[in-house]
Amino acid sequence: MTEPTRRTDPDDAAWLTIADWPGGTIEVFDELSATHADDLHVGLLARYCGQLPDALRIVAVWASREDAERFFERLPAANRARLAPAGAPAVSGFAAQRAHHATGS
Repeated sequence: MTEPTRRTDPDDAAWLTIADWPGGTIEVFDELSATHADDLHVGLLARYCGQLPDALRIVAVWASREDAERFFERLPAANRARLAPAGAPAVSGFAAQRAHHATGS
């Protein structure tokens, strides 16, 4: 069994965001993803999306907090409005202090 990677320097840790987009749907996410410029996703390491009863949840792993903040700053207002037609998204972020990566066998 592998041990989780421990990060003691917060500047060396990946940054994770969890965003709930009220009223958002996977279909709209797919449409908007197809139109994003590659430079909007600089530092994005992984992203996971799931439909909640009243929102679209997007969990993202970023190389740094700065990359995540730059993404949210540059996200066009029209895209925000389409992703969250029922109100402003709730976004939280945190540094990964432990990480585990499964290895294939």
